[in-house]
Amino acid sequence: MSSKGVQRYKRALLVGSAVLLILIAWPLYVVVAEHIRLSGKWILLTADGKEIPDETNRPICVTLTWPNFSVNPFCNPKRIDYQIRGLVVTTVSVRGIYQWEGNRVWVAGSTGDLLRPTSFDPNKLPPFETRVLPVGSYVIYLLRRPSYSGEETVPLEGANGLPKFEMKVQR
Repeated sequence: MSSKGVQRYKRALLVGSAVLLILIAWPLYVVVAEHIRLSGKWILLTADGKEIPDETNRPICVTLTWPNFSVNPFCNPKRIDYQIRGLVVTTVSVRGIYQWEGNRVWVAGSTGDLLRPTSFDPNKLPPFETRVLPVGSYVIYLLRRPSYSGEETVPLEGANGLPKFEMKVQR
């Protein structure tokens, strides 16, 4: 092989390696970026955007810390899985979907034997299995970031008599 042929081969190998690296690294980058975007403190809102207060009238907040939840931003709708673990209550796995609405996030989830939701419309939740009595529930809620760092929020613990909850990764 001539020296020009060797140079062309090396150049093609270099370009091919760069393309392969991009194809492998891009999905990983997207998943990590979405985890970072979702991580942090969120205030729980009703579907019409009003804060859900605890018994002391402070908004209830949840904190998502990476890697204690998993997302799949490549599905349509995007998927989020996490576990709610209380001090007294056993761990509850939640299979859900999420959708960004500006800087807010819609989350719909299911627990127990129920199928993962496919829509944020309460009238379009998956049907219950008729042969087995399902145990679980569906939830649809909206999350927003605190307006400013000094905003008073209450963690999910103690809110309406609930035990402390932590988001844990679903395995």
